[in-house]
Amino acid sequence: MITPFLVKNTAILDTSAGKGSFFLNREKDNLSLIAVDNDELAVNYLKENFPYLRVIQKNALTNLKRADYGISKKQKLIIIGNPPYNDLTSLKARKIKENFPTNLTIDPQIKSRDLGISFLRSYYHLQADYVCVLHPLSYLIKETNFNYLTEFKDNYRLLKSLVVDSKKFLYAK
Repeated sequence: MITPFLVKNTAILDTSAGKGSFFLNREKDNLSLIAVDNDELAVNYLKENFPYLRVIQKNALTNLKRADYGISKKQKLIIIGNPPYNDLTSLKARKIKENFPTNLTIDPQIKSRDLGISFLRSYYHLQADYVCVLHPLSYLIKETNFNYLTEFKDNYRLLKSLVVDSKKFLYAK
């Protein structure tokens, strides 16, 4: 979905990269590919399996500066990924929420009791040109979530979407 937006001097950033699924088969793109995760196991996995990525271990919800990722203000920035959401309809999200560190620091300008909202707010503060995320539809249709995303919804518009049945993810490996 991001291919039409890839131009010279583009950085692709995933601030909750996990196992790097969104970077598969990207080594030939000749772009700045940056994978970030707070979890040491995820970071080690990324370094071992994706030698073409710049891998950073960092809490992506603090100190929101492009420079921390080696991205200049002149570069196009596309943020991709599947950040954790507090969507209780998802079995996987429940597990993430149970194991998520309760002492996680989040910058005040993006802080929300909902991690998904904090991540979406962080994309705006990093001045992403495009955002391409896997997002639960049940989460998107909640009006209260949009009320917490004023800057995000006022500065981005939906260009393309793809709806995938959540049953497809139950058996994914």
